[in-house]
Amino acid sequence: MAAIFSNEMTRIYLMSYWITAFASVCQTEALPLVAMSHLGGLGLDEKAIGVIGTLSGLIFCVGQYFVFTQAMMLLGFVQSIRLGAFWGTVPTILIPFSLYMSGAVQLVYLSFISGTLMICNSVYLGRNTIGANRSVESSQRAAMNGLSGLGTSIGRP
Repeated sequence: MAAIFSNEMTRIYLMSYWITAFASVCQTEALPLVAMSHLGGLGLDEKAIGVIGTLSGLIFCVGQYFVFTQAMMLLGFVQSIRLGAFWGTVPTILIPFSLYMSGAVQLVYLSFISGTLMICNSVYLGRNTIGANRSVESSQRAAMNGLSGLGTSIGRP
């Protein structure tokens, strides 16, 4: 473990992975809570929240592979990490605008935001894992990935 943490790039990859994984879980859990809250939220029922989850999952399934591969081909490794970090976080601030919408428009809007967050977090976390694996010797990869998983598990609320 000391050898893994002695590498500055590995430390950066691991810590940013842990922080982003924590933020991703918070985003994933916060949307249904805001959606069902009657005080300051949207006051949606379980069926509408299920529609949002289903549509955002469909957006993720359809878009993830395309965005993941195209980001790397068009932007390169570092820029695709930046794209994932930015777009995997920033759209969260757009969720409150759904208060001014209703019906199907509101559900599609929230699904699009949630799907975008999931896709971009996938790009970021995937590229980050590749970078972390490249930053250590091949004999240290298993230990580094185990440490990555441990930190992620501890950081999940």
